Amino acid sequence: MFFTPFLPFETPPQLLTTNLIIEHGNLTKEQLIEETDKGVFVGRFSGNVELSNGNFSGIVKQGFLIEEGELKYPITETMISGNSYTIMKNISGIGKDLKIVEVADIGPSALSPMMKVEKVKVTGKA
Repeated sequence: MFFTPFLPFETPPQLLTTNLIIEHGNLTKEQLIEETDKGVFVGRFSGNVELSNGNFSGIVKQGFLIEEGELKYPITETMISGNSYTIMKNISGIGKDLKIVEVADIGPSALSPMMKVEKVKVTGKA
């Protein structure tokens, strides 16, 4: 699959991820959740990723608290942050279904499976 982002002519040059395909694993969404003692399920992420160094931070959208392998309840006012390059070393599970990942104002840029990642900073209200 090939993606070509089209930006307006006036847009300054940018570093962008395009045509990235991450190989799928063999776990279902349910299995990834069941293997999680305590965590956050992130349905969507709205934030910023600094492509030059991999740092990211933003708001969890469509998020749920995971406790003892179950989705407990929706969460709000929750942020996540970390480093994209570091979390690649902390992937502990990979799903079997690929999903198109879209970048705002650009469109599709990658195919990625659902992943379980350790050691991401989570900030929110209790």
